Amino acid sequence: MKMLVSIPLLAAMLLLTGCFSDAPPSKQTASEIPDVQIAEVQAWQGAVSQKLPGVVRPGKRAVLGTRFAGTLLSVEVEPGDRVTTGDLLAKVDAREVNAAIAATRTKISATQAGVEQARLESQRLERLYAEDLIARVQMERAQVKYQELQAQLQAAESELEAQQANLSYTRLTAPFNGRVTETPVDTGSFVGPGQPLVIMESRDQLRVDVPVSSQVASRLTPGEQLFVVVGPQGKSLPASLISVVPALGRRPPASA
Repeated sequence: MKMLVSIPLLAAMLLLTGCFSDAPPSKQTASEIPDVQIAEVQAWQGAVSQKLPGVVRPGKRAVLGTRFAGTLLSVEVEPGDRVTTGDLLAKVDAREVNAAIAATRTKISATQAGVEQARLESQRLERLYAEDLIARVQMERAQVKYQELQAQLQAAESELEAQQANLSYTRLTAPFNGRVTETPVDTGSFVGPGQPLVIMESRDQLRVDVPVSSQVASRLTPGEQLFVVVGPQGKSLPASLISVVPALGRRPPASA
């Protein structure tokens, strides 16, 4: 960005002021004429910086909850606790999920037996049809029944996978290294899908959100190296621009 200096306009105003004086011109001796120095005005070519206020946020933040309704059995952490990836944070009652898993496994076992029986029957009728001992329609009915039971078995196995995934959500674990900031629900509470149970953050890296005008944003490039001034001592830290995101809101503050 270039800085414009209005020195020529100021000189013209001073000259006009002298031109309209009512006093008669006076003679000046050579010794009274002041020396005048002339300097060439050039556009500023140096770097231009702006200071803008921002909000410091954690680099990572996770709001953890369950996918189904149940009773919160325990919360294993307190706000302020440091945790590492995989640490147990909370447990939700899994009795209903375990019951559903047991029922589905029983269904799978019964369906597997039916599939095997249908397979053997289909093969038997295929041999009889090849010997011209039965009608074709009998063989085809056996084949259709076998295919239907196979489809039922696949559906039951998919249902079991989904239930086992739900079971994993009865044990909330830390997705990254960080610190617990909130545990908004007490043990024994009935919780539902989407309800926050544990909130944690990681401050190994920090993010700074800075509102800027569209004129400033147009000159910024992701990956650009910037500096962030923090603390009462005004410590300057290097930072990297992640992204420029359009946003609606109040006008950004003027640069200082």
